[in-house]
Order: sequence, then structure tokens, then C-alpha cells
Amino acid sequence: MFERLAIDVLTACDVAAAAGLLRVSWDEAWHLMDRAVARGLAAKPLATPAHVGVDEKSAGQGQDYITVVCDLDTGTVEYLADERRQASLDGYFEKFTPEQRKQIKAVAMDMWEPFATSTREHLTDPDSKIVFDRYHLMGYLTTAVDTVRKTENKALAAAGDKSLAGSKYLWLYSAENLPERHRDRFAALRAGDLRTARAWAIKESLRHFWSYKRRGSWLSE
Repeated sequence: MFERLAIDVLTACDVAAAAGLLRVSWDEAWHLMDRAVARGLAAKPLATPAHVGVDEKSAGQGQDYITVVCDLDTGTVEYLADERRQASLDGYFEKFTPEQRKQIKAVAMDMWEPFATSTREHLTDPDSKIVFDRYHLMGYLTTAVDTVRKTENKALAAAGDKSLAGSKYLWLYSAENLPERHRDRFAALRAGDLRTARAWAIKESLRHFWSYKRRGSWLSE
């Protein structure tokens, strides 16, 4: 009965807050949740999702990760594994027979190579089914823009040019989300001959890729 109460509390707040309310340690609260998830997964009938999502989540402190596999059509968690190694995802695919795995049409993931390797080893025609998800891809591009800004700002500052000083967060916005109070300065920066402005424009142009419905539409541009 206590575990049933604990799960209600854990679904309403994070692990640290639940531990405080339940007067248990963080580890005890985590294990209560872990057992509940295991019970739920054990009672769930095995079905092969058509569209699979794979991601890693930070667990606890430091660089401890778990691998999470979801059914993207239903939004449900289908599988959990320790760490984010190839073997972590192998365990999910190995639940199914080769015939069942043929029903998987797409696997969305970030660009973490062990996940891609596992998918290639277990699915037929895997490279047509691996989809690098928009969130992570655009995140990498935004990081690349900031890397260009840092390098260029350092070179400009050495020459006494402070035009990029204090502009870090301006380049992190997409065009439509830029606050009104920054629009004039950002327009002036973009109009200048800056490598950072070109990098930002490349990042923004790629966003149009997600609105295309056919591969031919993108290739004909």
C-alpha cells in the first residue's frame, strides 16, 4: 500500500521532492519508481512499434545514463536499459523475432553512434529507417554557430573590434523568436560581413528542410 501511495506522489513531482514528502532517501524513491516501471513493462503485451524513438536520459549525478525506447505513435515508454551503449539498445531489438523487427519502419535518435550501430545490426535496410531527430540536429547546429561566434569574437576583439561582444544569446534565437528589443542590433550584425552571421543563416535555412514532404523537393532546390 505504501508503494502504491509512493507512485502517486512520484507521478506528481520529481524524485527529490517525492523523497522528501515520503521521508525516504533519493535512492529509495528511485528504486520504488524503478520497480513500478518494471511491473508495468512485465504486464504489457509485446508489440512491435512502427515508429521507435531512442534517447538517453541522465540518471542521478554525474555521467550516469539510461537508454529509453519509446513508441512514438502512442507516446509510451517501451524499454529501459542501463547506460547508453550499443548493448543497451541491442536488448530491445532482441526481444523481437527477425520477422517482427521487419515491422519497424523508422527509428528516431540523436547522432550517437552506438545506437545507430545497434539499429544497423538488427533491422533490414537500416539506413532508410534511421532518422536523426530534429531536436538534437538543430541543437548541434546551434552549438556550431556559437563555436563560430567565439572564434570570430576573439579575433575581432584582438583587433579592437567589439561588435560581437555581448551578442552570444542573440545568435541562439531562431528568427521568429528574437525579442523585439534586440531586433535592431541583430539586424545590424546580420548585415555586416561576419562569419557568425553566415553560420546563423545556414542554420536557419536548414530549418526549412523539416517542412518538405518529398525528398525530390529538397534535392531540386
